[in-house]
Amino acid sequence: MIYGYIKIVENIPHCEAFKRFPNKRMRNKNPNGNIITDIRGNYNDYDQGIHKDRFESIKNYYIVGDKTHSRLLKNEEIKHLSRYFLPTLQKVFNSKAPDVFSIIGRKGRVINETQISALLTWLNN
Repeated sequence: MIYGYIKIVENIPHCEAFKRFPNKRMRNKNPNGNIITDIRGNYNDYDQGIHKDRFESIKNYYIVGDKTHSRLLKNEEIKHLSRYFLPTLQKVFNSKAPDVFSIIGRKGRVINETQISALLTWLNN
């Protein structure tokens, strides 16, 4: 199921995000932030080792979204749309696959502008 979407404005390194978005820094709190570097750009121990093995490959990728063109669906919307999710994906991706994972895969799928437009129309109507 789709729970929300984000329009990407820019991609910046985590060390730049650390400076620009202090409210997103990882600290000793719950919920924690999502910037995985410390003030020096090193791995932040508050991440508890979750991304440590991939730190070098992801430290330069912090996505900044456009709040006016991004959305998290409400619980009621998710419940309502869930029964139409597989048929919608089958239509959007021209697939007869019997399940979501056969269409999208476990690591996601690259989609084109037409498919994005169709999914956004479905989500927002």
